Amino acid sequence: MTLVACGSETTPKETTTETPKIIGIDSLTVDTTGWEHVNYGVKRIILKKGFGASVAMGDQITANYKGFFKNGSIFDQSGSKAFVFQLGTGVIPGWNIALNELTVGTKLQFFVPSEMAYADKKFGVVPANTDLMFEVEILEVINQ
Repeated sequence: MTLVACGSETTPKETTTETPKIIGIDSLTVDTTGWEHVNYGVKRIILKKGFGASVAMGDQITANYKGFFKNGSIFDQSGSKAFVFQLGTGVIPGWNIALNELTVGTKLQFFVPSEMAYADKKFGVVPANTDLMFEVEILEVINQ
């Protein structure tokens, strides 16, 4: 809850901002109990199993996604237009690790340690050495 006072008003106004619910995450730690340990510290949990084509390195993929900081705030998202990328070259290493060998229609959340994200480099609003969380739904493999 945030209290805001504006202009000459003497009564504070209450505003609320909803933080999205992310499985296994809070403002201090990432609790990935029960999540699959994939590789290099990347962990994932499947929210909805897909039954479409398999995803492999080099594939052109269409997906919807949201990127979250540990406090649950969104730092990036695909919005109304799906994100198109090539697995293996078009995204951070953590995405390659988390998404490889899944299937179209799969929706998952995954934890990416900073070393598999942007490491010691700041990228946009993401500070250096920041662990990240993502929610991704694989919509299509374009080149199959």
